[in-house]
This record gives sequence, structure tokens and C-alpha cells, in this order.
Amino acid sequence: MVASGATLTGLSLVTIAKQAGISRNSVYRRRKTKDELYLDVLETINEPRLLPAGADTRADTRADLAVLLRALAERVVDERASSMLRALNAEAATFPRLHSRYFEEIVTPRRNAMNHVLRRGVERGEIRLDVDLVLDGAAPAPS
Repeated sequence: MVASGATLTGLSLVTIAKQAGISRNSVYRRRKTKDELYLDVLETINEPRLLPAGADTRADTRADLAVLLRALAERVVDERASSMLRALNAEAATFPRLHSRYFEEIVTPRRNAMNHVLRRGVERGEIRLDVDLVLDGAAPAPS
């Protein structure tokens, strides 16, 4: 519905249930607010959020970066995902808790995974020390 031009503010759980062909009680049993439903949608469109398979110290940095970047690229080309994220950013002032939760629960773990892999690559010598990694400091250094 958002990809078709609906705004997050303009949607109701009743309208969403009707469009999905389910009862509004089904929606309300699973999610009490639009914020909960929207976060569910954002989590779904941003999968996978886990560390790459090589998150342990034996993994190849290049392979891990490829996993993380592939997930980001797939999300960027997904029109429904892009529409939802544009709507969330446009209505951040209306949904501040949702916007904050999106960054805490989806963006930050993805960023931390990327930072972890990059730092590990530098420590192993797989990434040159003179390369500017633009790390944001959000992830703890690997142990």
C-alpha cells in the first residue's frame, strides 16, 4: 500500500487488514499499534540481519563483506522496501519511536556487523592500514 502511494499516517490497521484480506481482530491480536506492524514490515524487508556465516575469527573478510553488501544491495533494488523506508524517513517526526527503533534494531546491528568485519580485516592484514574505513565507532573492536 505504501509502494502505491499511501502514507504511514494515512493507513489504519483496519485498512491494512481489509487490503490483506484478513479480519481486523487478526491484526490486533498480533500487533497492538501501527508502529509494531511497521517495524515488523521493516524487519522483514531488511533480512538478513545476522552476522555473515564467517562471523567467527577464521572467516575470510572479503567473503563476509560480500554477504553484507549483497544484503544491502538487494534491499536497495527492492521497490517495496525502498518505498517503506522513504515513507518512514518522510514521517519520522510523526513516528519518532518507530524511526528510533528502526535504527536501534535494524540499522545499528547491520552497521555493527560491517564494522566488526572491517576491523577484523585490518587486524589480520587483509585490509591495508592506510585505507579509510569510515568506521562510526558504534561497534566494539573484535576481541
